[in-house]
Amino acid sequence: RTLGKPHQVLGAIVNYEGKGSLAAYLKNDLALVTSVTWTFSRTSDMEFFTISLGLTPNGLTRKDEVISAVFSYLDVIKAKSVPQYILDETTQLAEIFWRFKEAEGPRSVIAHAGNMQKFTNARDWLAGPALIRNLDITAVETLLKKLSVEAVLVSYVSQDLKSADLVEKWYGTHYERRKIDKASWSIVPIDALALPRPNPFIPANFEMLNSRAAPPSEGPAPPKLVLDTATWRVFIKKDTTYGQPRAYAYFNI
Repeated sequence: RTLGKPHQVLGAIVNYEGKGSLAAYLKNDLALVTSVTWTFSRTSDMEFFTISLGLTPNGLTRKDEVISAVFSYLDVIKAKSVPQYILDETTQLAEIFWRFKEAEGPRSVIAHAGNMQKFTNARDWLAGPALIRNLDITAVETLLKKLSVEAVLVSYVSQDLKSADLVEKWYGTHYERRKIDKASWSIVPIDALALPRPNPFIPANFEMLNSRAAPPSEGPAPPKLVLDTATWRVFIKKDTTYGQPRAYAYFNI
């Protein structure tokens, strides 16, 4: 699993925001959350796959409905199984990230050196954390089965939780522990939820449209106006320094 990284496949599905996604349902249809993200962490004896949701005020009062939707979406994934194209896309994006990854400073490399020792092959010490190798659907399904109601830990962070009567030792933060009332969750099929469709925007051609060159002696050229209409004024400035297939867009409204 260290090389295959099945958690990244599930993370890609959770992060999806298109039609049928958990984010679209909770953000657009119900207006209960502002964001849906995920993280994965591992220790020597346990793993955590964390789904974080930024709740709206209405979402906080309807938090049981939000949790129910999360498990309903996990049930969709389990029932339909993860299609092969999502595994392929996750692998492709990891390869693109590694291929064009910006160089880290020596301090950052050394800081992560201890974590690299989990890779038994020395050739994986640098690329291992980024690249995905030997990924198969069995590993994804094994991890998916563990994301169950029985294994869940739920945390709420809000200034409006007035019932928090315990005080954390170091920072004086108020908190409380409460047994989860799972009977209040209604985990039922939701027609609006579906798996992501194939992503047509994963790049395959990385040919640079302009070559690298030394900066002109008179200084950098200003952005060039390429479109000027009653609706839009569009400027573009091509990079000739870094030679990376990256683009940044800025919108002034």
